[in-house]
Order: sequence, then structure tokens, then C-alpha cells
Amino acid sequence: MHHRFQDRQETLPSFLLTSASFLLLLYRSKTNLFFMKKNLILLLIAVFILGLATTYARNENLLKPFQAGLGYENSTWVEDWTGNLYTAAYISALPQGVNTINVFVGQLAVVNGAATINGYSLDTPGKPAGTGAFPDVAALTNFVQQCKAAGCSVKLSIGGQAGTTFGNSWNVLNADNVDSFAQALVDLCRTTGADGADFDYEMDNTTPASFAGAMAGKFKDLAPDLATSCCVFGGCDASGPWHACNTSFLATAVTSQNWCAIDRVYVMTYWDYCPLSQNEGFMTSWNTWLAQQHGFTPARISAGVDPTDPTTSPNDGSLNTWISFAAQNSFSTAIWDQYGVDNYVANSWGTVVKSIYSNPTKAPPKKSSWWPWNYSL
Repeated sequence: MHHRFQDRQETLPSFLLTSASFLLLLYRSKTNLFFMKKNLILLLIAVFILGLATTYARNENLLKPFQAGLGYENSTWVEDWTGNLYTAAYISALPQGVNTINVFVGQLAVVNGAATINGYSLDTPGKPAGTGAFPDVAALTNFVQQCKAAGCSVKLSIGGQAGTTFGNSWNVLNADNVDSFAQALVDLCRTTGADGADFDYEMDNTTPASFAGAMAGKFKDLAPDLATSCCVFGGCDASGPWHACNTSFLATAVTSQNWCAIDRVYVMTYWDYCPLSQNEGFMTSWNTWLAQQHGFTPARISAGVDPTDPTTSPNDGSLNTWISFAAQNSFSTAIWDQYGVDNYVANSWGTVVKSIYSNPTKAPPKKSSWWPWNYSL
């Protein structure tokens, strides 16, 4: 899939240049195919197309995504250490309404000199917690298989909230072990059958962020078939992300072919104590910036939502407003329940969000900024 997209990217400038050249030839033609008054129009069109081609060709920083055809995703997170992976009720309930589950498998650590993902390494497959591997790899593998059988993809999420043991475990990364940690994460995905990895970097320190991005790049080099995502803070404007760590991570999350190693970005627009209108602005800015810098489409950007956040409560209609905004702008959605999996399952948030997204509240028509009449396009 990505090769076809790459071909289209590289063919587009040539097509534009050919079109412009043809129009210029017509402009210079002394035949009567076009009236003299139309020659100026032809020239302007040709110049415009040449400008597009030049801009496209010069934009060397537009990193080519691996999976440009990614469509809408409704995802959620679940922690493995709460024991939910062992419960049949959770295994059957969690996939409902979502098509991707991100399982927090914890932290990065060096164990006996080996790079491990929360204790897992190749020499401890299938061992339960307390005997060299946590999470219980057998339970995690079963969970992944059950979810995939229900039509739901599963990614393994590492990192998390800054200040926690797992959230700060990015500090273990350095230039010498990034490749080893990427290999360990690939190994865990292969062993459990997971579809990819989610990089949840939430520390403001940019140095570990750069190493985390490099790890994502190496991960994609090692396993281009595995999906990747990352979490970013909500704050963003026309100049780019407010948190330098987000910029640093994405700048180094590049493959050896100079492609963006991240397939999806989850914007954490929940519990940020911002009104919906401001979060809408954040999402619009992220969409523009990611498209310009990394070739993203809106569907590859998820609007984060926590229905327990008063800003997006189902009780006053704000949840409907937020998810409808995401649908109208072709964003994906990502659900995080601050109160845990029990509350998520009890309220069937996956199904609720999917239902709203499928039948969004219509936004009022926007008046064109350039049309000279009072007419809505």
C-alpha cells in the first residue's frame, strides 16, 4: 500500500509540470485555438500549476507515511496489570464499539543487562508475573487473540503519565540501547500476536523524547508491517505543538528511508481544563501541522475523549458536540476513562462514541470567506 502512495507522491510533481508546460505552449501558440483575451488566463493558470509543482518538489521535509490509507479508528486503552486480561467478561466487552485496543504493558527496563519491556525478553516467554516476565505473556497473548477474533486490533502501549514509574522509564533510553529496546518491543509484539505499538511519551524533557522517537523509527525499520502510534498533548497552534517534547519525538521518529515512523497520533484533549472551542482549535492546528510536517490525513489523528471529563460529559450534550466535531472533520477518536476499565465497560463508552460518530449532530453551515455573496458553501 505505502509503495503505491509513494509512487503517487513522486509522480504528482511531474504531472503538474507537464500540465503547466502544455498550457505555456498553448499560450505561445500563434494559432487561433484561443482568443487573445484568454491567453492571460492560460498564463496565470500555468504559473499557478508551476508554483504547486515547485512547492511540492521542494518540500523535502514531508516525510512519507507508511500507511496513507488508514481510515477511521475508534480506540481505547486498558491496563494489563489490573488483572483484566484474565477475565472473560472484559475480553468480550472491551472490543465492543472500538476497532483498536491499546494495552498498557508498562515500562522499559534493563534486566541483567538486557533491554526488556516490563520484564519481558526472549528468554522468558510465557512466564507469569514474579518469575521474570510481567505482564503474564500467556494471558496477554490470549487477550490479543480473542480481541483480534472479534475484529479488533491490539497494540502494546509503553510509557504513560509523567511522574509514574512507567511514565518516567523513558529515561533508561540512550544512544547505545535504543536499537535493543526496539527489538525487544518487536519481539513482544511477535510473541503475543499484537498488531503494533503505541508510544506514550508524556515527559517534558526533550532528550529522552528524541531517543523515544528514534526507538519508534528503529521499531518501524525492524517491523514495517506493525502499526505505530504516539500520544501528544493537546496544546498546538499555527506555529506547532506547545510542548517541545512532542516536536522532538516526531522529529526523530523517522525510518532509515526518511519516512515518518508513526501511523497515528492520539491528541490528549481530555482533562486539560480547556473549553471545547479551544480543544477544537487545538485539533485544527494539529491537523494542519501534521499534514505539513509529516504528510498526515485527518483520519490518522485521533481526538482524545474521556466521557468522565466534565468538558465532554454525556449528561449535558458536550460529548455529542465533541464527537460530532471529530466526525465532521474526519478525525478518528480515542477513549480514555480516568476511572478505569470497570467504568468503561459499565457505560459501554466504545459503543456510545461510535454511535455518535455514525450520526453526528450537524454543524451550522460555514459562510465562504471568499465568495462575494452571502452564500454558504
